[in-house]
Amino acid sequence: MRDPRPHLGKALDRLLPGRGDLTSRLAAWRARFVIPEQRRKAVFMRALAQCRTRTLAHWPLPPDERLDVIWTTDVPAAWHRYLGHHRSELRINPDAVADPASALDVACHEAYPGHHAQFLAQDAKGGAVEDTMVILRSPEQMLREGAAVYGAELAFPDRLAFMRDELFPLAGFDRREAASFLQIHRALADLARGTLPVLRDYYDGRAASGDALARLMLEAQVASPQALLEFTHEMGAYVAGYSLARDLVDVCIGVHKSQGWPALRKIVTGPQIDMLNGAGHPCARHAGY
Repeated sequence: MRDPRPHLGKALDRLLPGRGDLTSRLAAWRARFVIPEQRRKAVFMRALAQCRTRTLAHWPLPPDERLDVIWTTDVPAAWHRYLGHHRSELRINPDAVADPASALDVACHEAYPGHHAQFLAQDAKGGAVEDTMVILRSPEQMLREGAAVYGAELAFPDRLAFMRDELFPLAGFDRREAASFLQIHRALADLARGTLPVLRDYYDGRAASGDALARLMLEAQVASPQALLEFTHEMGAYVAGYSLARDLVDVCIGVHKSQGWPALRKIVTGPQIDMLNGAGHPCARHAGY
């Protein structure tokens, strides 16, 4: 089966030398960096605190804002719900933060400057009562997902230093391995961006589930391909929020580099549907939408 992103696959192959095929070597690498269960909460809460501190340095947050973290196996990963009155609930499965990079990404994505902070900003803006309704499978919410993905990158330009000096020691890992860990993690993220054609073919009925599973495992090295297919089956085009919408936000932030944080806030509080229609939004004329 031909790798649609051969240069990325070869780069990952070079980063993981050793015997066996790439999938086997990658599984062994992932197993090395599984945070012991008794340490996961501490790692996640440290990441969450730093996400909040960095967001607060750029965005105003209400003094009474609150995020309740509930650890449970009743959700497959992490699920945020804004309850109103500056309060959110984050239900999180410990398996969703099983490595240092996931802990940091989930903390930023779901909380600060991600979904919790997004809804706080929307609340501060005010507006009609119908604006308080969130339709999950909608262009607006897909854009919020893209903004949450990009927000983690914006908050941590020094991601390596923070993971090496803070999260790796808390997880019980050798901080000297942080640089290579992050390099491989980024290579995997780049490779995973090629999954959309596979998911599109599966959702449109042009690829059987078995074929899609094989492609996700062999071409993109997805760790949980069955879960990704189930999510795609349930949510449809919403899955594009983690890649295509993130790229749209990236275009906007690239245009407004000197005002990255204000620009991100404007994206999550502005007329998102106008952005997708190509009018009335700070990114519209640059993104080609």
